[in-house]
Amino acid sequence: MRIQLTIDDQRKDEVDLLKQVTDSKDYAALLDASLTAFQWMVWEVAQGRSIVSVKEGEPKERVLVMKQLQMAEQRLPGIVGKFAAASATADR
Repeated sequence: MRIQLTIDDQRKDEVDLLKQVTDSKDYAALLDASLTAFQWMVWEVAQGRSIVSVKEGEPKERVLVMKQLQMAEQRLPGIVGKFAAASATADR
């Protein structure tokens, strides 16, 4: 699949920096890694979990809040239950 995106200059700089610091070989590799992380976050919130950042020695944790994750939390619980049941059946 070929995807063409238009992003503003600030986001382009952010994408380029992420590509550099993650040593991603190209934008496709960066997008693939990003989608893997986002998919994991979506499935976690759909199961009632929060995405949290914790730093040792700091008493306060930071919770990620995104509109897309809030929507997944509302829409996916039934789907996740069906997926889990199908996976459990497939493992037997």
